[in-house]
Amino acid sequence: MHYKLITIIILLTASINVFAIKTDFNTGSFQITSTVSELVDTKTLKTLSNILQADDLIEWQVHVPKNYNPQRKPGLMVYISPTPTGKIPAKWLSLMEKHNLIWVGANSSGNNVDSRKRLMMAILATSIIDKNYIIDLKRVYVAGFSGGGRMASIASTTYPQLFNGAIYICGVNYWGDISHEGLEQIKKNRFVFITGRQDFNLQDTKKVFRKYKKAGMENIKLLINPIMGHSNPSKKDFESAIIYLDNI
Repeated sequence: MHYKLITIIILLTASINVFAIKTDFNTGSFQITSTVSELVDTKTLKTLSNILQADDLIEWQVHVPKNYNPQRKPGLMVYISPTPTGKIPAKWLSLMEKHNLIWVGANSSGNNVDSRKRLMMAILATSIIDKNYIIDLKRVYVAGFSGGGRMASIASTTYPQLFNGAIYICGVNYWGDISHEGLEQIKKNRFVFITGRQDFNLQDTKKVFRKYKKAGMENIKLLINPIMGHSNPSKKDFESAIIYLDNI
């Protein structure tokens, strides 16, 4: 799957961390709602016209660490869910505080939604957070579970200049045709594959991991939990993935 929408990335990231200085910020868990036209310009809207319309309303589930400090820029964890909600699992909440990460996941972006739309909502998530918070551009990650993991693998390898790392949970796709330049950019990033001995996608995940390795990826990690099935991982395993992405 390939999307020639690099222009969108340029337009979305050009204004990152450039907004009026604020002194008050929402923290904790809440929702943000925005139309597409509020996030992109007219030119970009035309590029997106076969995927999203100007008045399409998108709702994101957000969690901002209560200790948020613009002087200590947090990273961003964009989550793609296989279900209708992008809400952060309760067991991971404390990890956002501990590792200084903002969480954002689009609602109505489950497996039954067109993959192109899911991809664009993940990209627009960076823009909606940027409009309200200062973030560390070197710590913008994408994660997903099951079908969401497959979408995360598409997002991270289609737009490696936007996502510095990715976590694939019980679902991952290998990229298709890719340029030499694109492959070299992907090699600069970090990737964690998480699965379980009881996960029906175990063998498929291991197969794609091997393909990453064969393609020359060095910054990759495979976590196989001996008792985990097809589910989001424990707090411990998800934290291990974050630590690996942060290269600590």
